[in-house]
Amino acid sequence: MDSKMSKKVLAVIAAVLLIFTGYLAFTFLSAPKQTEPEMETAVSPTSSIPTRTPEERQMIEAVKDYIVTIKNNSLDPTTITVKVRDQVFWENKDTVAHKIAGEGWGGLSIKPEGRFMQSFEKAGTYKYSLADKPEVTGTVVVE
Repeated sequence: MDSKMSKKVLAVIAAVLLIFTGYLAFTFLSAPKQTEPEMETAVSPTSSIPTRTPEERQMIEAVKDYIVTIKNNSLDPTTITVKVRDQVFWENKDTVAHKIAGEGWGGLSIKPEGRFMQSFEKAGTYKYSLADKPEVTGTVVVE
């Protein structure tokens, strides 16, 4: 093979690699990110810790976490009762991604073994379904 032909082959290979790298970068950088619970940051002994009022401390301590498991295209539990500002986590134990579809909330895709968190600021009844399985429905009752 002559040097002109070798240069053309190398140029084609380089172009293919560049296009593939650009595709991967676009795919991973533009993918929606899951909402994960934030881990508390350790505070060094010399850091100043903000002082909270008794009411603020009581409100923070009162917030609870609840888990709804998605497994075998079903929800467990299908109805959950929580307080305002409690955190509800949906954990996907299926082998495929699912999306929670509620009126005005939800919408993120939950990958297998992934989590989605939603807290509710107002009392009420919030109905939802799995977007890919609309017959699979659940209810969050917020008191």
